Amino acid sequence: FPATMSALTDPNAAMEVATAWAQLVQSMTPSLGLEASAMGKLPQALCIIENHDLAEHAVAWFIEAGSTMVAEETAQKFWGCFDGFDEVKNETGAASWATQRFTTAVEHAHAALCSQLQVASVLEAQLGSQYGVVSRCRANFTAVLFGSVPDHFYQVLYLFFERQFNEFGKVAGQVGQVIMEEDEEMDVSGELLYDAEDHSTLSESQLVDQSMSDDGDANSGWSTEQFRLHCSRMHQIGALPVAEEVFTEMLYTKIQQRIQQMAAGTFDKPLLPKVLHWARSKVWPWLRELLLEEEGGQSVLEASRVRADDSTLAVDHASVAGVHSASLFVQWRTRLQLFLFETFSNLRISEMFDVIVDYPDSLPALKDLKASLARTHQFPQLVTSLRKTFEKRLLHAGANTADIITQYISTIKALHELDPSGTTLRAISKPVQQYLRGRQDTVRCIVTGLTDDSSSELFQELRRQGGAEGGR
Repeated sequence: FPATMSALTDPNAAMEVATAWAQLVQSMTPSLGLEASAMGKLPQALCIIENHDLAEHAVAWFIEAGSTMVAEETAQKFWGCFDGFDEVKNETGAASWATQRFTTAVEHAHAALCSQLQVASVLEAQLGSQYGVVSRCRANFTAVLFGSVPDHFYQVLYLFFERQFNEFGKVAGQVGQVIMEEDEEMDVSGELLYDAEDHSTLSESQLVDQSMSDDGDANSGWSTEQFRLHCSRMHQIGALPVAEEVFTEMLYTKIQQRIQQMAAGTFDKPLLPKVLHWARSKVWPWLRELLLEEEGGQSVLEASRVRADDSTLAVDHASVAGVHSASLFVQWRTRLQLFLFETFSNLRISEMFDVIVDYPDSLPALKDLKASLARTHQFPQLVTSLRKTFEKRLLHAGANTADIITQYISTIKALHELDPSGTTLRAISKPVQQYLRGRQDTVRCIVTGLTDDSSSELFQELRRQGGAEGGR
């Protein structure tokens, strides 16, 4: 700027520019927020600056001054909110502490950003959009604020998101909130995984997460509107990219816990539909709120407004890094859906030996697994896991030959339900058949089975297998 000033040969012009520049600096310091008294003077000062071809210098000064203010003031206050976390992280009230400190930090950063954006809007309106002052101001603010993130911040974020999810789950359970998502309960054949009557079996206790890590203050005055406001401010200060990995990990953990809680060891009833119902009523709506998903053309925050220096600044949510596009929510939901089906499949695959033992009572579990595998295609994993389990629990000297044959028959029936093509069964059958050929009493057990009262079942399965082998 001094070099530019020296180029002004007219003393009156130089004085005019100096006065205008002083007005610009005075209007933006120390908080970089416009004082009410300066609101009418700044546009005139910017007009003078522009007339002397100093607009680019003014923008550069504003961006640099903004960076300095964020680094020296905003960032210090923001990260200072989390001092002392190591002393409370293992305490009962850690989640409350993290929630209070995080919301305070975000509120402070949001106020500082709004102050800068208010000035940036005046510069852009007066100097022209070609300088991109508003977008540069926002990007610069985020880059400086989150340029260096301490490790414990991610732990604070996890506690915050977990607390918000748990409280949201309680509210969703109380009001019976269900958000229907298109094609969510359809398997690949287009058939419903369950019928509507199945929802009536979900009790209130099932709707409210039993895996919640409450720290004593029930509900804590939590509200959906409050959570929406927190999410709006997080998006505006650019915290979402920093938080993505954390809230994803939290949701993965919740899905794993829920599936384990609802489905582990229970094979006689369809449980995948209930898991999907839980995700539809708790996970997807929470994710929608977090991503500020719009429905019917309306922002979930509607006309949310923020207070900045005794003036009300309307927030343009559509401008926040494109986070409001429906595609973002769909992408995240698809990612979490796949994880849900994979987690469910992993559980049932690990329990497959017991599912076969309980056949035909375990037919609902097989149907659940079939629907899940249609999404995840984890058949190779199923084959590897079941073969290892057979070798450990069935194909050993301590197992009775008749019991091995009985289990083999159940395996044939169960895998036929799971994979009618017979591909999975063929991969599983080979080691069982080879093991039985090495047993001296195998033929005698088969003959005995064919001559007793239950011969029809054994005969039918052996004949079916023999026909399949002959066909090959």
